[in-house]
Amino acid sequence: MLVPTSNRNDKNFNNKYISLLGPESRQKLLEGIHAISDMVSTTLGPQGKCVLLNDEANNIRLTKDGVTVARNFFNVDPIKNTGAQLIKNIASEVNNKSGDGTTTTTVLACKLLSLYNKTILEGHNSNELRKQLAEASSIVTEFISNYVKIANNKDIYNIALISSNNHKNISEILYKIYSELGHDAVITINNYPANKDNVSFTDGYSIDHGFSSSFFINNFKLNQCDLSGSVNILLSNSELTSMNSLIEVFEHSLKTNKPLLIITKSISDELLETIIVNKLKHQLDVCVIKLEESDLNKIDVLNDISVLTGATIVNPMSKNVISIESLGQLKEAIVTKNSCTIISGNGDKDKKEMYINDLTSSLKHTKDLSKKIKLDKRIAKLKNKIAKIDLEAANQLEFGEIYDRAEDAINAVKTAIKSGILPGGGVMLYMASLYLDEINKNLNKQGYSILSEALKTPIETMLRNANLKINETLEKINYLNKPIESKNGDFIGINFKNNEYVKMIDNGIIDPADVVLDSITKSVNLANQFSSINGLIYSNV
Repeated sequence: MLVPTSNRNDKNFNNKYISLLGPESRQKLLEGIHAISDMVSTTLGPQGKCVLLNDEANNIRLTKDGVTVARNFFNVDPIKNTGAQLIKNIASEVNNKSGDGTTTTTVLACKLLSLYNKTILEGHNSNELRKQLAEASSIVTEFISNYVKIANNKDIYNIALISSNNHKNISEILYKIYSELGHDAVITINNYPANKDNVSFTDGYSIDHGFSSSFFINNFKLNQCDLSGSVNILLSNSELTSMNSLIEVFEHSLKTNKPLLIITKSISDELLETIIVNKLKHQLDVCVIKLEESDLNKIDVLNDISVLTGATIVNPMSKNVISIESLGQLKEAIVTKNSCTIISGNGDKDKKEMYINDLTSSLKHTKDLSKKIKLDKRIAKLKNKIAKIDLEAANQLEFGEIYDRAEDAINAVKTAIKSGILPGGGVMLYMASLYLDEINKNLNKQGYSILSEALKTPIETMLRNANLKINETLEKINYLNKPIESKNGDFIGINFKNNEYVKMIDNGIIDPADVVLDSITKSVNLANQFSSINGLIYSNV
């Protein structure tokens, strides 16, 4: 039942907060979990449907991207919305790590939590269930790991095709990019519709460091900071502490109306706040990147960017004014929470060539293996191009939907290259559930049964979205894959394009391994946490 929180003397507290106690708290949360799952699951699989979004500013967007649907989902009931937020959190975690898998994680977690809660209400011991679920999860992940294969160039095309919802041009472009630039390719997508799908290659450089504050975001759709035109760049190898040292640089950027990118070894909190205030007050496009404390190669990063942009690395004292002569130039910078891509730096090409030659010479003469690896990576990054993708679209609404598909494809390909591939189409999870059922025949452990049933949910959802008979299809897949041990790394499933039964990997129906494994791990972890909930407090404001 709903009751006011009564353990506070503050009179205003009781008016602002409401508590919910007992099993009903989990049930109300589950209603929100089912609501977001129903919305997201409609996009799952090749026959999944789109969702039309309309935000607070009345921006309309059509998308089949699960993570976009999840992020925009909202329930007016605060408790149900809290339940939806639980799913959003783990789905985002999987997406942030693996770049894909939001929809699979959502439907898997929803089913698992629902079954878990039902089992507890039936009187089963929650501690024993947690133990059994952990055991079952270990069995399943070990089973799945045995079927992981290394991704080749053909797999890159197929992963892109599936993740982009069969957009052949996007898949061909990504195949071309990775064929020409290798598996460490840096890819950006232009933020506006083009007359045709295309890819161009330009000089660029990428680092694994992002903006120091979300206040620097100016592209709220993509949660990133875009700096373009003729961009000034400042590099500092010591801590920036005083606005006085940056006066000349800021005034120059304001006067010339040029964006400013600052990459520094460190910056004081006080100065960072001052820069943010100046950005908001003067409408200056500025972004500050602080190199991570754990990065032992800060000077190497600064030196590389210095050569590419023509910037002079400064070591300012608090009273010294940094001259505008130390600024470098670049055409464009894209800064996210965790990365920065610098495009078309204005550095001297001859100096860049000499710099690379010096690094190559050092590579030949060093005997330290770790130094060799680092030098080899630096040289490759300095030589490589940045791939820029143009996407054809008739209008902004269509562009947003195609952009999501391209972004999904890029992220899925990156994950597949890193972690390997598995049979897709929900088949790998389904075969893992059958394997778990076989083990559980004589054990009869409830935790095993719960996970097994949940693992079947993704393929059941895809079949439902394709208007196919679920039980009949699964029985056929089960029959065609017997015995499991003889399948030698591939399983037979259904090709939703023509409803034929085929070998999944041989026919390019594949999933990145990390997406599959992370969806299980995150869902099981959430289920264990969810089972311990016996109350919640939420704001009534």
